[in-house]
This record gives sequence, structure tokens and C-alpha cells, in this order.
Amino acid sequence: MVRSGDGNKVDGKVTVYVGSEGEGSMDLEICLSAMALGALMEDAEFMEAVGTKN
Repeated sequence: MVRSGDGNKVDGKVTVYVGSEGEGSMDLEICLSAMALGALMEDAEFMEAVGTKN
């Protein structure tokens, strides 16, 4: 889900929203360069710690 719009996409920007799954949840919008995202996806420890939702 895109929330902030195209004009607010800056590398390294993180925005936290009230979660769509109810009380106590949060949604994150994280803007990263392709290089930074690729490095994170190759980091096994990081990938074990995060959850993804399609």
C-alpha cells in the first residue's frame, strides 16, 4: 500500500503509520535505493528477523 505519494520518496526515509491490522499494529513505509535494498535482502540475519507481507 502506497501512502505518502511519489513526491515524498527520499532514500533513507522511514514513515510509521497506524497499522491496518488493528490495535497495536503498525505499518512501515521504508524508502531505500536499489543498492541498499539488495544488500539487506542478501543479509541472512536481517531476513530472519523481519516479516514480509504480500
